[in-house]
Amino acid sequence: MNEVIGDYPRVTSREEKQLSIFSLEIPGPSSEEPHLGVNTSNPGYIEKVLSDCKHLVFMMFMRLLLITAIFVVVILLQALCIWNGERIYAIYRTGTYMKPQFEGQYVNYTMSALYDHIQVAFSNWYGINGFSVDYVNGVVGALLSLVILKSVVFSPLMPSLQMLVRYIYIMSQIYFIRGLFVLVTVVPTETCRPIDLDEGFFGQYFQVLKGYLSIEKTCTDVIVSGHAAGTTILACLFVLYNRSWFLNTLAIIMASIIYFTLIISRTHYTIDVMFGIFIAVVLYNTHMNQIEQVGRRVTEDEKQKYSKISNITNYIASVEMVEERVKLFLKLNMIKQAEGANIDYNQRARIEYYCALFGIDDDISAKEVYRGFDVWSIATFKLIRNQLRQKVRRRRVDVIIDNPDSVNVNV
Repeated sequence: MNEVIGDYPRVTSREEKQLSIFSLEIPGPSSEEPHLGVNTSNPGYIEKVLSDCKHLVFMMFMRLLLITAIFVVVILLQALCIWNGERIYAIYRTGTYMKPQFEGQYVNYTMSALYDHIQVAFSNWYGINGFSVDYVNGVVGALLSLVILKSVVFSPLMPSLQMLVRYIYIMSQIYFIRGLFVLVTVVPTETCRPIDLDEGFFGQYFQVLKGYLSIEKTCTDVIVSGHAAGTTILACLFVLYNRSWFLNTLAIIMASIIYFTLIISRTHYTIDVMFGIFIAVVLYNTHMNQIEQVGRRVTEDEKQKYSKISNITNYIASVEMVEERVKLFLKLNMIKQAEGANIDYNQRARIEYYCALFGIDDDISAKEVYRGFDVWSIATFKLIRNQLRQKVRRRRVDVIIDNPDSVNVNV
């Protein structure tokens, strides 16, 4: 197995080569598990680790930008699928255009809303101001804020990037699947504003895009609820990586309110919400299974390093850079704990900097590196504070160097 993060300084002795985790080239299965060691006596060795950490942080930001760009493209493609359904629905509603063929004949057929048992059971609640899509968006915003506080604000940088990449990547898959559902089946709603068939394509397409922001109520953008799917992923990202039962209960209650309000407000049919929850759970579980395989191969069982993992699994894990992050986490942790290490002051400061970014200062395990960070941390705030202090110290030193007479000798 070849190391994926750069080339490392050549080790001269055979013993050091066997102990070096930077090559991570295992000759093959054996009865003895390979030993992970760190050559802290070699400054160039440590410098390469720090260089790899810097490169990895940059690559995680690039992953986030790439996944975000893919997400935007998927959203635009889904809007194109919705536009096609809106166009067909408008043809049926207006009756001024020749309607599509059905079994070889042009027939007079009017699309009507589907019968929903839950909506009928709570029909008296329909129209109440509290049960509307605006209320749903508000609760989704509150749940999103809770997840951002836990997974981004009160979390080290690398786990924060990991969670952002995970959420956007899974949501891209959900919206791609949803676009296919909308494309093949036109499911009408009860109250909406059909697109103007006399308007140009871009005008019609823009109306569909406004439906994403709830500015316009589209007619066929219902099958597989994006609100329900997104809410489910947010709930998973929070509940599975938070130790507070109170906040977990609050997140589950918020998600339940969103599901119920989507149905009662007739923003979505019950089947849409069920589809959204089901697809989100399946995709999230599948994603985590692939992440778990690669993470365990690196951390738990050394013998699994010889096991074959499918290309699909390696690809999914590479989206979050699982193997690279876990290896550098282990290396940094060993360097930090090494006694008598040949590390100068500048290297020590950089090691502490990257330990804060990776969450090592929060005493997390390697499993949390690939599964998810499950504690509330102020490591980012401490890091910002330390960086500001160092900047102030540098300025003071520069002032002293430029004006040595200004130094108070009594101090």
